[in-house]
Amino acid sequence: MTLLAATMPGRLRLGRFEMNWAGIIVALLFALLHAVNFRLRAWPLALGQQVYAFLLGVLYAYWLEKSRSIVAPIVGHNVSDGVEYLILFIWVLWW
Repeated sequence: MTLLAATMPGRLRLGRFEMNWAGIIVALLFALLHAVNFRLRAWPLALGQQVYAFLLGVLYAYWLEKSRSIVAPIVGHNVSDGVEYLILFIWVLWW
């Protein structure tokens, strides 16, 4: 993302939210890396994961840009994976 941000002009602005367009492209790539789920899960579930993977990718890219450290997106990714698994475990136990 750092190389892409350095070579790519322009910033995305939505209200007080502002980040380099490179973050959006990297978030799209992050979501596409999760596309294997279309083979593993039902279509609506896989599509839902694509949407939240993209949104989380935008958040991780934003954190990387603002903190200038890879630690924030790594911690965020681990926390979101943990929350996802916790929800799945609770859902399976409840079912």
